[in-house]
Amino acid sequence: MTETMLPDDLRPIVEQVARRDRRRIRLLASATIALWVLAILFVPAVFLPLAAKIKYHLIVLGELASTTHPALADVRRDSIPRLVEMILVVTAIMIGAMLLTSLLASICTVALALTIRRVTLRQVTASLAQISEQLRQLRRASD
Repeated sequence: MTETMLPDDLRPIVEQVARRDRRRIRLLASATIALWVLAILFVPAVFLPLAAKIKYHLIVLGELASTTHPALADVRRDSIPRLVEMILVVTAIMIGAMLLTSLLASICTVALALTIRRVTLRQVTASLAQISEQLRQLRRASD
């Protein structure tokens, strides 16, 4: 904002509002970027360890299937439902956390857009008030 036509008593207030707006925009922009990155990285961060664990269990179950010992049949029969249950629980947690993170990122994005809009309108209003004051002074000088 141009400070040439501001009265001395308004200058600190205008500077304080401008600092607060810049700080709010930086905070919202940082939160928005961090939340979108977190939302994007959340799926591989949970899915890759889950896939490794599933692969390990499938290898173990494959080795158990190759043996003909009757006691191991119970282990195989009990392991598959637990494995499927674990996959469902982790998948539900992953989807829930990703949705929550995406929702928060969307809210921050909208708040950032509205804040930037409000700051821009405030700056345009201040500039128009300054131009209006300059025109009044020109009229007084010409009269």
